[in-house]
Amino acid sequence: MGSNISGPTLRKLLDVKEFETTQPKANLNLLDKINSGDLSIDRAKKIVLNYYEQQEEVKQIKPIAPVENEFDGERMWKLYHSSSLSMRELLDGIIQVCITSVPYFSVRKYGKGTQLIPELGLETCYKDYLKNMIPFLKEVFRVLSIRGSFFLNIGETYSKHTNNNIMLRLVLAACDEVGFHLVNSIVWHKTNSLPQTTDKRLQPSYEMIYHLVKDVDQYDYYPLKYLDKKQKCKIIAIDRPNKKGGLDIGEPSLSKPYKKFKDFIDAQYFEDIIISSSAGSDSSALRKLDPNIKHFAIFPSNICVLPILTTSKPGQIVLDCFSGSGTTIDTAIMLGRKGIGYETEERFVELTHKRMTEAEKRCNEKDMNIIQEYVESNSINENNQSITNTAA
Repeated sequence: MGSNISGPTLRKLLDVKEFETTQPKANLNLLDKINSGDLSIDRAKKIVLNYYEQQEEVKQIKPIAPVENEFDGERMWKLYHSSSLSMRELLDGIIQVCITSVPYFSVRKYGKGTQLIPELGLETCYKDYLKNMIPFLKEVFRVLSIRGSFFLNIGETYSKHTNNNIMLRLVLAACDEVGFHLVNSIVWHKTNSLPQTTDKRLQPSYEMIYHLVKDVDQYDYYPLKYLDKKQKCKIIAIDRPNKKGGLDIGEPSLSKPYKKFKDFIDAQYFEDIIISSSAGSDSSALRKLDPNIKHFAIFPSNICVLPILTTSKPGQIVLDCFSGSGTTIDTAIMLGRKGIGYETEERFVELTHKRMTEAEKRCNEKDMNIIQEYVESNSINENNQSITNTAA
């Protein structure tokens, strides 16, 4: 290393040596790398500081909170056979997460309209549709906690071969007229979307899920770091492409002893794009409960998993104000949360009751805690592959 080492550099070297002596389990071999010229003293000192910072972060990964196994002395879910235009059963700010797929504009008829009042979604123009949707969004705003999140699923529609821009118009109305703030736009890419009868534009293959909140500074969000006992800290250097077409060797740094949930889902191609089959994928399972059921707008369970895990904790309440077949409620209780739904169609209410009865048979407090351990505990290992498969 030479004899012209400065005082400050010598102190850093002594700190590195002390680290190697007092932290043998780290097994980073910093002094060997310094002697071989693979690591500078300054960089070694930074790695030492980074190691201690990471150990503090690990301490912040809290143990799993106990899951309540009752909902106000009753079951873990409630379903109201009524419109969510007035959710009078719910107090202000009681909901932690709302996940819903609203009726789309000019798509399908459910038969809930009258001669004088058209069904929601079958208005004569998009302006009337937005006007009718605003009271529903205001009611969600009322019952949502200041720390809560609202995930709004909406697909695009066309009238006379023209895009209605309903997705943008609705989310702008939610922000400008109701008071929500948009913090994320998630693309749901459907791998088997239904083709549309047109040859003058590309076939649509996605819908949007908008993450809205009441307060951008106070809403809860959990990156869901998890530990892997098999994973050891090691020194890594990432080569990066340069403008000349070659590679620049990055500075050595310390790998993390944990992963964020984002790292976990990257391997499943989940970021702000969720790749999944579309509505019909869950239909076969529902037909086992009711062979005569027809529902063309079911979204799959894994659409709900990420929002629930990242914005709520076990025992908190998840709402679906257009409950349909009960996918949101089903996923919520599978993840140890409580579920509330509103649905006006009697056949879907009956289906959801059957679905939740079956869900309760395969779901218990132990299972809920195990699922939460998949993302929070220090016992995660490479054999625990998929949260979405477990929840679904």
